[in-house]
Amino acid sequence: MFRLYVGKNLDADEAFLDGVKREFGGKVKIKSLDFSHLLDWKQAWQAVKRLSAYEFQMIESPALQNDFEGLHHFRMKADHPVSEHVWSFREQHEMIKHDSVDIFNISPIFIGGITCARKAAAAAEVAGKGRLLGTTQELSIGTAAMAHLGASLANLNYTSDPTGPELYVGDIVKNPVKYENGYLIVPGRDKPGFGMELDWEQIEKYKVDDLSWGEVSVHQLQDRTSQVKV
Repeated sequence: MFRLYVGKNLDADEAFLDGVKREFGGKVKIKSLDFSHLLDWKQAWQAVKRLSAYEFQMIESPALQNDFEGLHHFRMKADHPVSEHVWSFREQHEMIKHDSVDIFNISPIFIGGITCARKAAAAAEVAGKGRLLGTTQELSIGTAAMAHLGASLANLNYTSDPTGPELYVGDIVKNPVKYENGYLIVPGRDKPGFGMELDWEQIEKYKVDDLSWGEVSVHQLQDRTSQVKV
């Protein structure tokens, strides 16, 4: 199961989905089509109609950022549940007020840490909305934090995303997090904190002065979408 970022090149999106369907059939499941606020809600709706021949579970961020009314209009038309990131409590309030989403995608890194993430999850529950834990492809330390957070929540009713360690060739802990049958295992209590032991040799190995993609620094990236106009 994976999330697919779409909207930048619909021809490529359609070709990719068609290739996955032909090659793997039902063995590979698409969790969501993630528009990452690239299109306004009307454009996103046209894109979803074009891609509706392929199976997916939900649609994420199918409107321009902070267009809560547009997100609501999209949701009223869509046959799939609509998910959106919780960037702040103010935005979550607006999405609840406008009935903009079915699912809140909650990530501690965006909302302000574990305590704030728990508050956002509680607000979603009170509003009768679904919840899942998002990701920025963390290493084992961040993923362990997500595991502990998820284990403390009563009803994560959609598949969550913390699979970052599976994407990397290395890690900076001696005991990386583990997955079994598609489930993230909560680290044990034999070590303090999140249950991770830092590997300082690996930290030195991977340390860099600054991280960037071309001329875009990591601080200018937000959920893989550069906020810098070229």
